[in-house]
Amino acid sequence: MRLATTLRLVGWLALTLAAPVAGAQGATALAQFNHGSRFDDRVYELNTATQRMSTILLDATVPGPIGENTFFVRFFSGAFVDAQGVETGQHTRIYGEWTTRLSLLSRARRRSTTARVRDVFIAGQLNRGGTGFRADLIGVGAKLRGPAGLLTTSSVYFRRTDGDVNALKARTSWYLPLHVSAMAFSFEGSADFVSASSTGPDVSAMPVVLVDVSPLFRAPRGSLGVGTEWFLHRTRGARLSAPQLIARWSF
Repeated sequence: MRLATTLRLVGWLALTLAAPVAGAQGATALAQFNHGSRFDDRVYELNTATQRMSTILLDATVPGPIGENTFFVRFFSGAFVDAQGVETGQHTRIYGEWTTRLSLLSRARRRSTTARVRDVFIAGQLNRGGTGFRADLIGVGAKLRGPAGLLTTSSVYFRRTDGDVNALKARTSWYLPLHVSAMAFSFEGSADFVSASSTGPDVSAMPVVLVDVSPLFRAPRGSLGVGTEWFLHRTRGARLSAPQLIARWSF
């Protein structure tokens, strides 16, 4: 059986087993708007004539009987240029990921507010980009609880792209709640390492500092935030360091 077929079968099995139940509790979603500068990444094809770009992020996590599904899609908007700096006429690009996690721990353990190891899971992931990028992944990971409310999720995947490039991909995401007097904010984000790609090893990260402004609008706490996100990318031919302002609505 070809690897691609195996990955698809495992993926569909995972989606079936972890499918969310109607009215599932714990589902979360957010919409976020970014605007930033210094976008000159020719490898990710995120280079614009003005080096400015706006982004809309839609993100959702839905728990199921023995796992969860997470999905996000980013819409990038700008006057995109090719590797020679010539405008392509494109003004919108899209990238999305769908991840299914099958928990190896009990539901009670996953809901515990004191356990250091919140979950251990098998995961499948689909990556798709509007410029033709496709990657299928399968791997394992864990969710951990650290000091001061720190939450981390770390995964290691085997990744295969349409270009027949096999690689390992490691991802860690984190969330750390912070308070200064009556002001609540958070330090969060994710970092990826890919062992091999068309440009060699690839490292990217998106750290975020977000301030909770919900009380200013009499909205539910944690539902409205403003802050900064820094898009970092390093590989052969790319050294992206793009600061952005962000506004987020969580619901």
